[in-house]
Amino acid sequence: MLKRLLIGATVISGGVQAQNLSIDDDLMKLMSLEVETTSAMKRPQAIDGTPASIFVLERRDIELSGYTRLPQLLKLLLGVDARRIDNNQWAISVRSAASRFNSNVLVMIDGQNVSDPIVNGISWETLNFPVEDIERIELVRGPSGSLWGNSSNNGLLNIISRHTADTQGVSLSASVGNEIEQMVNLRYGAQIDDVSSFRLFGGYIRGNESKTKQKFGVDILPNDYTKGHHVGAQYDLQYSEKSSFKAQILQRKNTDGIVERLTNPATNRLYYQNGESHSRHTNYNFRVDHTFDNGLKWYSQLYGNRVKWGVDGSDNSQRVIAFNTAANYQMGQHLLSFGADYVSNEGDFPDNSLAIRLSSINRGAFVQDELKFFDERLKVIVGARFDYMALMEKWEDSPSARFNYQINPQHSIWGAYSKGYRTLINTDQDVSFSAPFPNDVDSTALILRASSKNAIDYSTSKELGYRYVTEDFNVNVSAFHTDLDSIFIGRITGELINGVPTVVNTLVNEGTATTYGYDVALGWQVTPELNALIGYSYLDYELDDLAHLEVNVTSSDYDNTQFYARVQYSPHQDVSMQLLAKFVGKHSWFETPAYEVVDLSINWHLQDELILSIVGQNLTNNQLVEFPRDSELFTTSSALGRMVNLSLKYQF
Repeated sequence: MLKRLLIGATVISGGVQAQNLSIDDDLMKLMSLEVETTSAMKRPQAIDGTPASIFVLERRDIELSGYTRLPQLLKLLLGVDARRIDNNQWAISVRSAASRFNSNVLVMIDGQNVSDPIVNGISWETLNFPVEDIERIELVRGPSGSLWGNSSNNGLLNIISRHTADTQGVSLSASVGNEIEQMVNLRYGAQIDDVSSFRLFGGYIRGNESKTKQKFGVDILPNDYTKGHHVGAQYDLQYSEKSSFKAQILQRKNTDGIVERLTNPATNRLYYQNGESHSRHTNYNFRVDHTFDNGLKWYSQLYGNRVKWGVDGSDNSQRVIAFNTAANYQMGQHLLSFGADYVSNEGDFPDNSLAIRLSSINRGAFVQDELKFFDERLKVIVGARFDYMALMEKWEDSPSARFNYQINPQHSIWGAYSKGYRTLINTDQDVSFSAPFPNDVDSTALILRASSKNAIDYSTSKELGYRYVTEDFNVNVSAFHTDLDSIFIGRITGELINGVPTVVNTLVNEGTATTYGYDVALGWQVTPELNALIGYSYLDYELDDLAHLEVNVTSSDYDNTQFYARVQYSPHQDVSMQLLAKFVGKHSWFETPAYEVVDLSINWHLQDELILSIVGQNLTNNQLVEFPRDSELFTTSSALGRMVNLSLKYQF
C-alpha cells in the first residue's frame, strides 16, 4: 500500500525507488507501451532520480475514483486546473489559467499526440477513450520541450493504456446518473498464443442538457447535450524477450450541443443561438520496441489521426501522419538518449477564414546526455531538441540542463533550466467576430481581430525541487519561475467603420510576462487501510510593462491558488472509498470564480466478478459555475448542480 501511495499519489517531484530512473529512462517510460510494469526499463518507479515535477495516477486510483470519463480523472491531479464548462465541455490547463482549448500542455495516449488538429488543442468532450482500459496517467509539469517540442511549454500528459494480457475475457460496464443519462462499455480480450493477445472494445454515451438555466444575461436555454460512441482494438506481441510489437486503432464519433456567438453584419452586435457540432476521429498507432545485445534500447512508432469536424452542417477535415523513433544507450560514463520525428499535416477548412487548405511537413530531432558524479549521488543531464516548423519556415530549439542530488536515502534535491516554444493555435489566430463594447453597448461597436498567422510564443523556465521520503511519510516541494515572450495580447484602437465609431481590439503577439509558483504535497500512510495526500499549489502571472505599444492593452496580472486533499480508505476487503476535496481560487483576468469540489466514491465488490460504484460529484454545491468565460470558441457556460452516478461492472 505504501508503494502505491508513493507512486500513485505523491510522485509530485518525480522519481524512482530502489533504482535510479534517469530522465532518459523517463523518456522511454512515458513513451512506453509495455505497461505490465511502470517503465520500459522493467523495474519499479521510485522517488529519487528524475529531475522533474511528476504526478502519477495508478490503475488503483482510477478504479477508486469511479469516474467514467477521462476529463473527470484529471481532477485527481494536483496542480491541474480542471473546470467544467457544462455537461459536455471542459477547460483544463497546467500552470496557467483554464482554457477551452489549451495548447500549452501536450496530451498523448501511448505516446501519440491526441491534440485535435483542427484547433491544435484538446476537445475533451470528443476524447472517448474507455477509462477501464487506462493503466496509468502521468503528468510532467513544467517545460518538456527538450524531449517533446511544440506545445509542451507547461507540461505533458500521457495516458498509458493497459496491456491486452491484463484485459482478458468479457467486461461489461454500465452507468446512469442525473447528468450523464446513459453510458455502456463492452470489452472482449483473449490470448492468441503464448506470445500475443488482443482486445476489442466499444462504447456508447448519452447525456441530456443541463437542468439549470443560469446564463449570465444571455437569454438562451442550455444546449449541452452529448451523444457519442467509440470502437477500437489493440494487439500486443512479445515475439522475444528483447522485442515487442503493438498495434492500436480507435474510431470515435460525437455530436454535441453548443451555443454559437454570432454577429449581425449590419450592426456588429452580438447574438447567441443554439447549434450542434459533429466530429469523427480515426486514430491508429503502431510501435516496435527492441533491446540490442549491446544494451541499446530502441523504439519506432507510426501513428495517425484523421478528423472531420463541423458546426451546423459545415465540414472541416485534417489528416496527421507522424513517425518518431528514439533510443538510449550506456556508453562508458554517458547515458545517451537521441531520436527524431516527422509529422505531415494536411487540412481543408472551407468554412474557416484561417485557410482554404493547409499543408505542412515538420521534422525534429533531440539528443540528451546524462553523467553521474560522487558515487552516482549527483546526476547532471543536458540536452536539446531542434524542430523545423514548415509554416514558419524556421528552426526552433529547446535546450535544457537538469540535475538531481541524492543527499541521503531520505533527502534529495533537483533543479532544471529549460526553454520551450508554442505555435499559436488556430483559434488564437482566427478570431474574426464582432461584439458590443461592454461599456457602451448602445452606441459603440467592438470588433476583435487577429493580426498574425505565423506567431510563436516562447518560454524560459527555472525549477527547483526537494523530496523527503520515509517508510510511511513523504514530502515533495517544487518551485518554478518562467519568463514568457511573444505572447498574445489585445491592442485597442479606435476606427470609423461604415460610418460607425468602432473600438477595434487587435490580437498581437507582442507581449511579455513572468510566471512563478510552487507546489507542496504531503503523503501519509496512516494505516494499512488508510492513506492521504494533501497538497497546495500557487501560481502568479505578471504581465510586463507594455508601454512600448503606445496603445491600450486588454490584459492583466492574476494569481491562483489550489488546495487539494485526497483520502483512500478500505474498511473491508470488499469495500473501498475515495474522497476528493479541492478549492481553486479565482482568476480575476479570466473572470473564472473561486470554487470548491467535493467528490465521494464508494466501490463495493458484490462478487469477485461484479463491482458496484456510487459516485457523488460537486456534493457541496447546488448550483456552481466553474467557467463563465463566454468569450472562447462555442462556449457559453451552464450552472452545474450535484451529480450522482451509479455504475455496475461485470467481468466474466
